[in-house]
Amino acid sequence: MNWWPFGRRASENSPAPALPQIQPSSAAPVPASEYSPPPKPPAPLLSRGFVAEVFPRADASAYAEALSAAMAAYHITSRFRMAHFLAQVGHESGGLTRLVEDLTYSTPGRICATWPKRFPLEADAMPFVRQPQALANRVYGGRMGNVFPNDGWRFRGHGLIQVTGRENHERMAHALGWGEAEDAPARLATPAGAALGSAWWWADAGLNDLADQGAGEMVESITLRVNGGRNGLADRRAIFARAVAVLEAWPGA
Repeated sequence: MNWWPFGRRASENSPAPALPQIQPSSAAPVPASEYSPPPKPPAPLLSRGFVAEVFPRADASAYAEALSAAMAAYHITSRFRMAHFLAQVGHESGGLTRLVEDLTYSTPGRICATWPKRFPLEADAMPFVRQPQALANRVYGGRMGNVFPNDGWRFRGHGLIQVTGRENHERMAHALGWGEAEDAPARLATPAGAALGSAWWWADAGLNDLADQGAGEMVESITLRVNGGRNGLADRRAIFARAVAVLEAWPGA
């Protein structure tokens, strides 16, 4: 026994349902010469080869994509803007290999050299040798918005630019829609989040304008804005020079 879909019984002599007639279109076909293919997506600012040449130890695939998107979003697109930005994030992150500040120091002399005002004597620094959490709370506690116990450690440097302090993590989290300060460290521990956060911080600090003012002579001024001092100035200058050279050699980098 056969049944129609809606419960209507069909007889053997029932005529087949009529099919709708489709009329041919009267529109003329589009000539092949007038057909425009969909536009291609824009090429990334940085290729994998470029990243590998400037930062040989980095994950070139991950950072080419992450940095290209972040730098484009915050207009870090001219040759000098790109080179200055890469010089700073490259030094702060150990060549794009470190997204969390390493506060494990093996000698008191290194601690004194990094924080001379806080540790004028090696005896003052000795208790903090190979004690990264205690050191973070000692040097960062009670400032930069760090008001709760262990804030110095929780909000030590994160991301490619090593944003530090509860206040700075909170500003970044709110600006980028990440939630609260406590949500920022996990975001900044990924290439995409680290690149985006660093590009936002760079633009927010007005560093595009500073980068536009000159070439290598501006590395020191930008370093003072990023670092608060001149730590690693020689390395930042070296990365800047390398980035400029590779940008000139790689059309479309």
